[in-house]
Amino acid sequence: MKNLKKMKKGIFFSVISVFIIILFVAITELSTNFQLEQFELETTRTRLKLLNSLVRDMEDTYFEKMIYISTKNALIGLSKYYSETNFDQNRLQKKLGFVLDDVIYNNTLIDKNGNEIDLSLYVDPDYTIFGVIGDIKEVFDSLGLEVSEFTVSIDEDEIVQVDPWTIEVTGQLVYNFKDKFNTVSWKGRTTKKVNVSVIGITSFDYELSEKSNTGIITSSWVKDEGPYYTEPSVVDKLSLPSPSPTQGKGICSPNFNVNGRSCSDDLASDH
Repeated sequence: MKNLKKMKKGIFFSVISVFIIILFVAITELSTNFQLEQFELETTRTRLKLLNSLVRDMEDTYFEKMIYISTKNALIGLSKYYSETNFDQNRLQKKLGFVLDDVIYNNTLIDKNGNEIDLSLYVDPDYTIFGVIGDIKEVFDSLGLEVSEFTVSIDEDEIVQVDPWTIEVTGQLVYNFKDKFNTVSWKGRTTKKVNVSVIGITSFDYELSEKSNTGIITSSWVKDEGPYYTEPSVVDKLSLPSPSPTQGKGICSPNFNVNGRSCSDDLASDH
């Protein structure tokens, strides 16, 4: 009987020991799982903060640079293409804004009859909207983001010559970025205005009927400061076939010479 009691007591303590071990293991696993969940949660929070910062930086800075680069690229290529036909745009009959909205996207020019003209020899595909969006998608993919929607358009009526050396362009952007883990998404619509320098664009002297003074605009070009302002702006020269003089916003090449006078002289008196 005594041996039986001892055996029961031993079994009881063995069961208690096993129970304590199981309880210890369970508590340890719960603690470990909790720590892992906390770590994962903190990692997710940190990642979302970084992605929020990325999207905010894009809205604050990158979108403007994107419009600037693609616009300057399109203007340089388009003006060079025009110069090869002596700026004869009768086949187009379009304002610069409508033309630019085509070319800025994928270096394709659409004429007045709806025909597509490939300008890839003049406009660098890497710096079009299509090319830049492709780069963004690659970067976002490496960060675990999907680009569900991303469109950029130029406001055709908002291509403005603000001064002889600067063109103001207004762009509309719509975007929808999603996290691949379906934790969050970013949707937005924004309007950006950028100032684009005319330096580097090919232009001509309007007062010379043969457009013999055609070349790339540099800082040595001269502002039309004659009292009658007969020289159209760069925007007007790249628009309809017969541009109109725009007071105080035209420039001429440094080689401009009409009867021994420069661009800054009164040219209107000869007409």
